[in-house]
This record gives sequence, C-alpha cells and structure tokens, in this order.
Amino acid sequence: MDNNNLTTFTDIITTREFEKWLSGLRDDSSRQRITLKIEQIKYTKMITGDWKRIEGGQALYEFRYTFGEGYRIYFSRERDKILLIVAGSSKKNQRRTIRKAISILESWRRKR
Repeated sequence: MDNNNLTTFTDIITTREFEKWLSGLRDDSSRQRITLKIEQIKYTKMITGDWKRIEGGQALYEFRYTFGEGYRIYFSRERDKILLIVAGSSKKNQRRTIRKAISILESWRRKR
C-alpha cells in the first residue's frame, strides 16, 4: 500500500494498550498534545504530520513527535478504511515498543 492510499480512512480505533500508555503519561502537556493530534486525525480523516513506515513492521507506521521525550505512536491501516492506533512510546523505548506493536497488530488481525 503506498502512502497516498494510506492517508485517508473512514474510522479510527485505538487499542487498550495504547490507551493505557497514553493515560499513564506523566507529562500532561505531551498527553494533551498527542490527544489533540489524534482528535485532528479523527476529524479530518487524514494522516498528516511527521510519520513513516517501520522497516520490517508488517505495514506498521509511526507518528514521530519531537516534544517531550520524543514520543512515537505506532499505527496501521486495516481493510482500507480503519486507522488502528496500536501503541505508543518514548524514543528511548522505541525498539521494545515496535516489537510489542507488531505482536498486538498480529493478534488483532487474527481476531478479525
């Protein structure tokens, strides 16, 4: 799937793992900024900003934020309509969280 087909969608889903991570952020300002970005994405139904594909990530992508601890939000596009937000992390926990996000995504796909 190329980036042009990835940028629009009709629905957005966040996993429990992502919600738990987001609610656990101690930095209120960063949590509010991430929440605002997701709300903007929900409203416009378009992916914008700094994002890229994760190499070897089975159609896993990341939003990259430079504020706070350099947060990363991992997401995938499912069934050409749904944007699935899988997990989040700081830059320093990126490798571990990518592995976790891939596992969550694989599990989610098996259940669908």
